[in-house]
Amino acid sequence: MESRTIGIRLSELARIKGVKQSEIADRCRISRISINRFFKGHSELKASDLRNVLSVLGIHLDHEIDSRLESGRDGKIQEDDPIYIDITQILRGLDLQVKKTILEQIAWFGQLNRQRVPQTSLNRIESWLGKRKH
Repeated sequence: MESRTIGIRLSELARIKGVKQSEIADRCRISRISINRFFKGHSELKASDLRNVLSVLGIHLDHEIDSRLESGRDGKIQEDDPIYIDITQILRGLDLQVKKTILEQIAWFGQLNRQRVPQTSLNRIESWLGKRKH
């Protein structure tokens, strides 16, 4: 995405949220003219000012970065991660027996790697499989 279009998109978000440019300027301690030029795509903001604007609009960049770093460190897949969404959609479309076979394999792998796999996840899979033993 081109850096100048970020301002235009954030302007739309501010409009949707009902946040006025003057409020953003006041809360971020930036001139309203700077916010206006940024929102029109005529200028850019320095990183700290952009972070403050995002925060006023409910986007907490520090939290997002920390969350992504944490997720990358422990290999967790976030629910909004495209791979999680893809896997979920694929599983939903599978025949019950095929889904059962895949989940049995996942449970088996999870048992082998107990220290890296949350027990609650294994319990949920095993419970689902237990209900479909027939």
